[in-house]
Amino acid sequence: MKTPFRPLSFAAAFLFVACAAAPVFAQAVPRIVTVNTPPPSGAVIQAESEAIARGFEEAYRLISHKGVFITYSRPDSGTTTLSGIRQVRATGGVLLITTGRGQDIAIPARSVIAITTERPAS
Repeated sequence: MKTPFRPLSFAAAFLFVACAAAPVFAQAVPRIVTVNTPPPSGAVIQAESEAIARGFEEAYRLISHKGVFITYSRPDSGTTTLSGIRQVRATGGVLLITTGRGQDIAIPARSVIAITTERPAS
């Protein structure tokens, strides 16, 4: 005599096999974890400094090269103004400034207050 089909027994057997095999399949599947965290603050600051330096370099290219003044802040003595600027280049977050006397000066771009053709007030 044929045994009647019992859906509950079939479901219970399927669940038993699935639960027994789950750990084996879980180990075979690589785990991908995505976390939405902001980048480290140092990386963001570096990118901003580079953008600022490139902006000052571009500003120098666009203005007249006669009588260019760069004013920047110094932690030890307030502000300083450079005159007779011959060249301004951006390297990372730093401005490399060559003066008319042949001096090469490196200034952090974040320290620059202004680049202008007007003589600052004394």
